[in-house]
Amino acid sequence: MTDVDVLIVGGGPAGLSTALFLLHARPDLRGRVLVLEKARYPREKPCAGAIGGRADKLFASIGVDVDVPSVTVDGMSVVTAQGRAGHAIADIGRVVRRLEYDHRLAQIAASRGAVIVE
Repeated sequence: MTDVDVLIVGGGPAGLSTALFLLHARPDLRGRVLVLEKARYPREKPCAGAIGGRADKLFASIGVDVDVPSVTVDGMSVVTAQGRAGHAIADIGRVVRRLEYDHRLAQIAASRGAVIVE
C-alpha cells in the first residue's frame, strides 16, 4: 500500500482508537487509513493494562465492544503509615492484559477498514 490518506504510527490503544473513531466519522476512508505497528499481534506489553470506564463508554458510542477477559475496578484505596482510606466508585474501569486487549482492538479496527501493517 503506497497511497493512504491517514498514517497512524503505533498500533496500541491510542493509535487504534484514532483509526476507529476516524473511520466511524469518515467511512469513505475505509482502506485508506494505515496503522503501522512495530511488533506482531498478539504482542506482550509490560505497561499497565487499566482501561478507564470512559474509554469503554466512548467505544460503545460507535458500536465497539473490546470483549476480552478483564477485572472490574469499582473502588480505590490508599494505605500509608498514617492509616488507610478507601472509597467505592462505580464505572472506574477495568484491568486487562494488553496482550489480549490490543490484539482484539486491532482485529476490530481491521474489520472496520483500517489497514494494519505489523
